[in-house]
Amino acid sequence: MKIITNMSILLKVDNVSVKALKMVSSNNMEVTNTVLSAGYIYNFAGEATVSKGILSARRSIAGIEYLQTDAGINSGFSGGPLLNKSGEVVGILGGTGSGKSTLVQLI
Repeated sequence: MKIITNMSILLKVDNVSVKALKMVSSNNMEVTNTVLSAGYIYNFAGEATVSKGILSARRSIAGIEYLQTDAGINSGFSGGPLLNKSGEVVGILGGTGSGKSTLVQLI
């Protein structure tokens, strides 16, 4: 039996003065383009941690498309954005990979 999970959750929060990030297709991203990962490492309060890397490859696993990056993705980053150099969201961080490379869910 093959189980595939592919879930993103978008929340609407009223009465909060937070600027939304623009979400764009990653179709225009090319291997070696700069990407940024952002999140709250180990759920520490305060400012988000941001890591810089490159788009290493595009991968398809069980029919699901992923971006592979060497940008640091730490525990606590899951659900955070993978950003292009313009600060637009091109993927959703979903956990750490093995070694120095991570697969990121496309949006």
